[in-house]
Amino acid sequence: MIKLVKAIRLAVLATLVSGSVATAAGVKILKAGYGLLISRKYKRLEIQGKDVTDKVKDLISKGKEGIDSVTMNELFDGDPAPGQRKELRIVFLDRWRNRHRKTFQEGEMGELQKWILEQHGK
Repeated sequence: MIKLVKAIRLAVLATLVSGSVATAAGVKILKAGYGLLISRKYKRLEIQGKDVTDKVKDLISKGKEGIDSVTMNELFDGDPAPGQRKELRIVFLDRWRNRHRKTFQEGEMGELQKWILEQHGK
């Protein structure tokens, strides 16, 4: 029985190390929202604004460069809350399936650019 448990653990570890449970970029984006943070209840992310999950996935998969020369409103096709301070919140799994949150304030395009390139592996 102990040998079976060890074999299963080794198989799981090999799967994680090989990256077959992660995206090509090493992370899996679960959710991304751009707008006003309205609630953090029960460790859930609630953004009043836009769901930009697909856009963030696309930026990382392509290793998009040059986004630091545009605003977040331009990058995400409009201003979800005119006159309000907005943020981009990304919830993702790393290559070891640990859950993380990353937040970028409106105007932090250089930091967003750096993070996207790091996740892409550049």
